[in-house]
Amino acid sequence: MDDKSRAELLGIVRRGEVVSATDALLCIVLNEPDNRWVEQVVLECLEAGKTEAVRQLAVTCVGHIVRLHGELVDSRLRRKLDEYAKDPTYAGLVEAARDDIEVYERRGPF
Repeated sequence: MDDKSRAELLGIVRRGEVVSATDALLCIVLNEPDNRWVEQVVLECLEAGKTEAVRQLAVTCVGHIVRLHGELVDSRLRRKLDEYAKDPTYAGLVEAARDDIEVYERRGPF
């Protein structure tokens, strides 16, 4: 993904219109090879002020990141999952993301 595409998609996510924002977030997570940048976008989406739908997708995307990249670089994502796990609205999504982490996170050389 080039810088222009990144900027356009990030702008759509930040505008927050639910359908467009969730589509753009998913596009970023599934297509951007720079997992550090992807993690920053997902962290931003987990902050207060985002719509519930965007936050829910962001929780799910934490699992997608590990499925695609084999790791979480930013430990703040794990802390965010811990916070969201306390909310019944997100608990099932957090559990699914944690399952993905458990299954797909690299544990060292194979």
